[in-house]
Amino acid sequence: MPDNAQLIRFHLNLSYEQYLAFYQGVIKTVMIKASDECNIFFLVSNVERYLTK
Repeated sequence: MPDNAQLIRFHLNLSYEQYLAFYQGVIKTVMIKASDECNIFFLVSNVERYLTK
């Protein structure tokens, strides 16, 4: 990790319907609120490999 990088922790809890929308490509971006109250936006493709049923 670069020296100027910031570590941000978050949890992503999805319902089955939300997971399905991710999997089918209906949802392309995600907005989450990190544990430090910071809002984070990113592409679903950045977390797809971590999603499981």
